[in-house]
Amino acid sequence: MSRFKFRLATLKKLREAVRDQRRAELGEALRADAVFEEQLAALDRAMWSMLEECRAASGPGPVDVDRLTQAHLHSLLLEGQKQFLEHHRRRLAEEIERRRQSLAQADREVKILDRLEAKQAERCRRRELQQEIRQLDEVGVRQTLSASDRADQEILLAADEESRT
Repeated sequence: MSRFKFRLATLKKLREAVRDQRRAELGEALRADAVFEEQLAALDRAMWSMLEECRAASGPGPVDVDRLTQAHLHSLLLEGQKQFLEHHRRRLAEEIERRRQSLAQADREVKILDRLEAKQAERCRRRELQQEIRQLDEVGVRQTLSASDRADQEILLAADEESRT
């Protein structure tokens, strides 16, 4: 039996490499999103801490106006950073979705070739099996014919011997 060789194996390898690259790109974007998420959480914690400081500083007793002004300016800076990160995170979310779609398309292309390879391998296996069955049938017919020929020869020899006697 001959061994099945998928003629589009090189194309399949290329498509698998593209799929793996798309998967890596998506992973990279997801890691960047996680970094943004952590930075936003850190900004939220800093803003919460600043708010608590302002509440404590504006409590009963003498009020340190310079400290409150500095805290307010710092909170405005933190809010600006938060808006900047949120904007970039929204853009990154769009990029993540685009990369997910790209990965899904690359995966579909690989699966198409996988199914084609499986069909061709099955077709090849069936052809080889049919050829093997034909060969076995041929051997069986030859054996039957040779046995039949021997039987005919024995009958002729026996008839010839009877006619001699």
